[in-house]
Amino acid sequence: KSMDELLTDCLLQAIKAHIKDKDLPIEASGLFAMVLRARRRGSWVDVSSSSFKKASVFLARMEKEGLLRLATKNGVTKVTEFNRGHPLVKGYSPYPPDESEGA
Repeated sequence: KSMDELLTDCLLQAIKAHIKDKDLPIEASGLFAMVLRARRRGSWVDVSSSSFKKASVFLARMEKEGLLRLATKNGVTKVTEFNRGHPLVKGYSPYPPDESEGA
């Protein structure tokens, strides 16, 4: 898989297996740290090796794709909502959380 696909998979894993709606809003930097920890144990994910190059660009693209909603206030960007009804989210089969790097 490409690094872009791996990052998207990590986001979907985080949405489906790690982050509950009651955890929102969450600062974008905190979410991205959770996304990186959601990767499969032993795998490697690096946003700078993707076409996005930066976490902020990745999250903005995911918002454009309809996976989440971002809000910025006083220079702090937060994720305020996940679209759990999005086809990518609904169609994603998460692996057990204990197989993720952050377990």
